[in-house]
Amino acid sequence: MNIIISLLGSISSIAFLVFLVMAIVSWAKKNGKAKKFFICSGSSFVLMLILVSLHPTTPVNKIAIAEEKQTEQNQKKSGSQKENIATRVDDQQLKPKTEAQKKAEQEAKRKVAAAVAKAEKIKNQQLVIGFEKKFYSIEEKGSRTFDNYSNVMGDLAKGQTDIYTIYSAAQNAKNMANGLSAEYYRMQPSKDLPKEVRKLLKEASLQASYSYSTKADALDNALQFFDEQKPSLLQNYEDRITLANQQVLKGTLSLMKAKLKVGLDATKVNK
Repeated sequence: MNIIISLLGSISSIAFLVFLVMAIVSWAKKNGKAKKFFICSGSSFVLMLILVSLHPTTPVNKIAIAEEKQTEQNQKKSGSQKENIATRVDDQQLKPKTEAQKKAEQEAKRKVAAAVAKAEKIKNQQLVIGFEKKFYSIEEKGSRTFDNYSNVMGDLAKGQTDIYTIYSAAQNAKNMANGLSAEYYRMQPSKDLPKEVRKLLKEASLQASYSYSTKADALDNALQFFDEQKPSLLQNYEDRITLANQQVLKGTLSLMKAKLKVGLDATKVNK
C-alpha cells in the first residue's frame, strides 16, 4: 500500500511540473491552451498533497504514531501501577488484624451506634412531647365552658340561679364535649415513632374522645332531666359522668406509658 501511494505521489509531482511548464509555454504563445494546462497542473498539485498526507512517513503521521505509542505506554504504566497498588492493598488485608485494631474498630462501631440511638431517642421524645402538648391544648379549649357549667350547678345547689341559666350552660357544655370528642378522634401520632409508641398515643386520644362523647351523653341526660324531672335520667347522668372519668384515666395512663417508652418523665406534664 505504501509503495502505491509513493508511486502515485511521484507521478502527481511530475505531472504538476509538466503541466505547469506547458501552461506557461501556452500562455506565452497565446494559443488558448494555457487555462486547461493550469487546471491540470493545479489538480496534480492537490493530488500530490493528498498522497503526501496519506504517506505514513509524513511528519503529521509520524506525530500521530508517536502519540499513539506514548498513549499505549502510559496506559501500560498506569495499569502496572494500579496492579502494584492493588497487590499492596491485598497484602495489607491479608495481614491479620492486631488486638488493638480490633478493639479500636469495635469502639468506633459502638460510638456510632450510640450516637444513632441517642439521636433517635431525642427525635422520639420531641414527637411525643408535641403530641402531648396538642392533647392538652384540646382539653384547654373546653375548660372555660365546663368551669361555667360547674359553677352554675353549684349555684343551683345554693338556690342562686334559675332553670334557664342551668339549661343554657348544660347545652353549651354538651356542644363543646361533642366538638372536643371529634378533635381527639382525629388526632394521629407521627408515623416516625415506633409502632408500640404510636399505638399507646392513639389509645390515649381515643379514650379522650370516648370520654367527651360520654360527657355529651351525660349532659343530654341532664337536659332531659330538667325537662322531665325523672330520677332515672339523673342516675344516667351520674353513671355516664363516672364512665367518662374512667375513660379519661385510661387515656392519661396510655399517654404516660408512651412517655416512659421514649425515656421521658411520665409525671411531668408538657402543656
